[in-house]
Amino acid sequence: MSGQPQRRLSILRLLLVFAVCAGVAFPVTRWVMSAVEQARAEPVTTWVAPYVDVSLPPTLHFEDPAAQPAANVVLGFVVADPSDPCAPSWGTYFSLDAAARALDLDRRVVRLRERGGDAVVSFGGALNSELAVACTDVDRLVDAYQAVVDRYTLTAVDFDIEGAAIADGEANARRSEAIRRLQEKDPSLEVWFTLPVATSGLTVESVNLLDQSVAAGVSLTGVNVMTMNYGG
Repeated sequence: MSGQPQRRLSILRLLLVFAVCAGVAFPVTRWVMSAVEQARAEPVTTWVAPYVDVSLPPTLHFEDPAAQPAANVVLGFVVADPSDPCAPSWGTYFSLDAAARALDLDRRVVRLRERGGDAVVSFGGALNSELAVACTDVDRLVDAYQAVVDRYTLTAVDFDIEGAAIADGEANARRSEAIRRLQEKDPSLEVWFTLPVATSGLTVESVNLLDQSVAAGVSLTGVNVMTMNYGG
């Protein structure tokens, strides 16, 4: 994940190139161009945050600079709890309370900030069900996202939407409505999407998701593209 929050000129230029090369829908291209113009007026820096799978053993102590030198991290992945589709869990293994007890996660996030870093929480990922896919009650979905934001005092969140989830129009609509309501309550909350790309640029499903989110009133900070070696 790259680009200082609200200062994303480099990645926005990259996204604009993808959009133009792929011939994507005009609303997204227009949004990117507008964001680039806004970013030009602000200082440009680089902000890098590696993903940390919270529930994957052995535990990576991201709060310890000896174990993880990067100051900022993206913690994944919050998904729906198998026993309650509207309850957030870490990888289906830990509720928020259980993660505090078993993983000491709350204290570790505080420790990371004490050393000058910060944490972003990522919803979704390649495995399990992102909350908007599993939870069909928008009010409860808002509460689930808000519970995570409040628990970890987040200023930025990420939505890693891939696989079958990215083509789920109803889930995408629920997610967009929930995010819009979160940002109505806290306009400073930064929202990222992590989305698939092909060698030609953003996939059609990725563009559709961005179009739908922007049309629903979501204020996007940026897009983190999942660039791979594509088998080359």
